[in-house]
Amino acid sequence: MNTLNSDMLIYIVLAIIVIFIIISIIKKAVKLVIFLIIVFFLFFAYNVFVKGQSPVEETKGYISDVKYGKDIATYSNKIKLSVDNIEKAISAKDTGNSTLDLIKVESANLNRFYGQVKSLEHREKFNSFHEKYSLYVKGIVDSTDSIVKLGSLTQDKNYKVAEDIFRKVKLSFEELSKSIDLSKIEELINQSTKKE
Repeated sequence: MNTLNSDMLIYIVLAIIVIFIIISIIKKAVKLVIFLIIVFFLFFAYNVFVKGQSPVEETKGYISDVKYGKDIATYSNKIKLSVDNIEKAISAKDTGNSTLDLIKVESANLNRFYGQVKSLEHREKFNSFHEKYSLYVKGIVDSTDSIVKLGSLTQDKNYKVAEDIFRKVKLSFEELSKSIDLSKIEELINQSTKKE
């Protein structure tokens, strides 16, 4: 009976310690959220009261920045999927028309994505990033278009050219991925809340 009571006592003490740790973590998380809200409010107040911007316009700007960041992330995933599909088609080394047909479909998708990316709404402070991002996407689109212009992948020579072009596409996509690292998108969105 004594062992049962001592075991039970240990479990109760451990449960109390765990509860205190959880409460401590929750308190810290709440403090962090409150701190972030205060910082956001201070930047908002600075832009409204010191810079004289309209509160409605400032709120719309923040919403626009968040939407722009999400759109860039979405298009980056779509572009990655198309590039991966092209890579799979080329690496299959199928010299038939099915490879070229798939590349044509993905090239059309990439052209469509480029048009949509180019027309994304963004604030003036994102012009430099937007132009750089659009330039990378344009490079990928031009490269895939040049593979389609080969007309056929039935000859080894054309296939080697397609592989070389795709290596350039892959390098462009890697550069694009580096330039739009999600932390950088979040950083850009956070910069939009800071004073210009």
